[in-house]
Amino acid sequence: MDEVWSDENTFVMNGMKFCLIRQNFNDARTTKDSIAIIKNRGMIDRYKSLIRENAVTNILEFGIFEGGSALLLAAIDERVKFVGIDIRPPSPAVLGLIRDHGLTDRIKLYYNTSQGDTARVQTIIKTEFPGKRIDMIIDDASHQYELSRASFEASFHYLKNEGLYLIEDWAWAHWEEPYQTQLWADMPALTNLIFELVMLCGSRPDIISEMSVQKAIAIFRKGGQEVGNFSLSKLYRHRNRWTPAL
Repeated sequence: MDEVWSDENTFVMNGMKFCLIRQNFNDARTTKDSIAIIKNRGMIDRYKSLIRENAVTNILEFGIFEGGSALLLAAIDERVKFVGIDIRPPSPAVLGLIRDHGLTDRIKLYYNTSQGDTARVQTIIKTEFPGKRIDMIIDDASHQYELSRASFEASFHYLKNEGLYLIEDWAWAHWEEPYQTQLWADMPALTNLIFELVMLCGSRPDIISEMSVQKAIAIFRKGGQEVGNFSLSKLYRHRNRWTPAL
């Protein structure tokens, strides 16, 4: 289903009103009348294309914020099952919208769960996708290197062959304020994970067959080799050299 825009920041899809949040992100809240979503119009178009062109029906996302991505991605195609994991407490407004729009069978949200909790993440995957492979995994959670690396290692091998692994906002360390404040300055850049996945693609194209890195999103396609549980650093070759982390 395509959206209908009323202005540059507001659109309706499947009877739900979405509002693009461009600033004061932490203050944004979803209500029964308006769904907060931190994505621009180009990103929304990108997700529509990825879902439709790759016949995506099973999606796992780390980081759902105020539920905008869950409701949006489920609305793009009525065949989509969406499973979301977030460290935040439950949002009554988001859960109410899921119920009121008849989406309880297609959207499953796991709150109070860290993306770095490997055992819990894998239990959720096995529960929600029994006997099935995931078509698309999205990391839009902490944007921290160690946590994002942990969720990649925990979930990547559950992707189907040719499935997509997406990392949003990977380049925050190279953006302007507020990401250059002391709070963010002491964190290892998420770029380090992108570098590792680039090396993995070069070393083992049977594991990552192709990649596309853009300002706001990096996309990696899974190759045909099954890897099971793994440590990322043991899969790529780097001639026993290592560049200091950013």
